[in-house]
Amino acid sequence: MKRSHPPRFPSDDTRWRATWVLNAPGFLALSLATVAIFYQAGFMAWGPAPWLAALKLPVLAGLAVALAAEARASFGGACQRGGTPVGIGDDAADWLSVLASALVGYLASAELGVSNVIVSSLIGISGAILLPQRAVAIYCGSFAGMASPVAFESVGSVLLSGALSATVFVSAKPCFQGVGGRLGAAAYAGSLASSLLLGVPLLGDDIPNPGLAAGMVAYAVIGSVSTYAVSVRLGRGPVMASAFFGLLAGVLLPAIHGTQEGRLFDAAFFAGSFVGMSSLARLRHEGEAGMAGVICGLAYVVAMPWFGGAGGKLGTLAFGSVLAYLGLRSAVRGLLGKSTH
Repeated sequence: MKRSHPPRFPSDDTRWRATWVLNAPGFLALSLATVAIFYQAGFMAWGPAPWLAALKLPVLAGLAVALAAEARASFGGACQRGGTPVGIGDDAADWLSVLASALVGYLASAELGVSNVIVSSLIGISGAILLPQRAVAIYCGSFAGMASPVAFESVGSVLLSGALSATVFVSAKPCFQGVGGRLGAAAYAGSLASSLLLGVPLLGDDIPNPGLAAGMVAYAVIGSVSTYAVSVRLGRGPVMASAFFGLLAGVLLPAIHGTQEGRLFDAAFFAGSFVGMSSLARLRHEGEAGMAGVICGLAYVVAMPWFGGAGGKLGTLAFGSVLAYLGLRSAVRGLLGKSTH
């Protein structure tokens, strides 16, 4: 008679090593891409816009605090793909979804001349309705497809960007859960890596005048609060809420404000909508979504001269803004807690 043995489970050390190998590249890619754009939007913006750059210094501090906390959560045992294993087939399907969506989005924007905000929104809505299991990956790919044809001139360069974005997305799936803008940051990390590998020069615009900048911040706040309310309060989900409002802004704002200003405003609104994709566990109510939206709007304004043309920039600004808000909130709580003892 054979002796039965209890089932063997991987040790904590083995699980930690597996988590590190699988998820660390994605975590680092998201972190580095976000730090890069926020550094540029902070210290490097001091000359052209010192009053705005000064506001970004505490944001950078909050971002550092939040990234440290996320690293502890991710590699201290909490980031384990939700506690259940995910098959290779599921990751492969997500990888292909990101790549295909990036290509479709780029071709629709570059060849048909449709606004990339509208294209990305339509792709997001289509994914949420037709392929809900892949909606998140499809929406992520649409951001990689928002790369400017002026910077990324060939389909091959977009395919490389989409493939790298897909790899970052799959690697980082368990990390930064519920933080709005995570999908855009994955696309942005892939786009930046692609631009470095291919020697693609990225674009930049001048920082707008104070009146225009104030309008951009206002629209970012409106986008963040409205998306959060529909996603969390009405239960429509983050992809559908963001894509719906993105489509609305992409159609209405250029018609209201004119093409040039309208495109700036709809991009700011779209960036804010990514803040609103945050979960209730991250941002507790619309007020917090609005405060993170203010940070996002300011970041968008100050970051305009740097890293333009790479897909996912708006999402990365939202991602960093939510993290910065969470870091600042945590720091304030810590200081208040110490002062009461």
